[in-house]
Amino acid sequence: MFGWTKQEIVKQNLSIIADELNVMETLFNINQGKTITYEDVQRLHKNGHHIDVLVTVVPIQNNQDQIYGAMVIYRSSIIGKHD
Repeated sequence: MFGWTKQEIVKQNLSIIADELNVMETLFNINQGKTITYEDVQRLHKNGHHIDVLVTVVPIQNNQDQIYGAMVIYRSSIIGKHD
C-alpha cells in the first residue's frame, strides 16, 4: 500500500508511515484496552505522494488480559468515495 518492501521497512521507525497519529493519545487509549479508528487520514507513499487511508489500532492482550502490543490496520479510504 505504501510502496515499501518488507526488507526496507522491517526494524525501521514507523514514523515513515505513521507521522500524523497522535502517539501519546493512541498509546493511552491502547493501554486502556480501547480500539481507535482514524478516518480521512493521509499517509506518505514511498514515492512522495499522499494516499488517503483509514487507520484502526487494536490492543493485543495475553491470557491474563495484559496489553503487550498493538495491531495497526491500514485500509484504503478511496473505496466508496465518489467525486
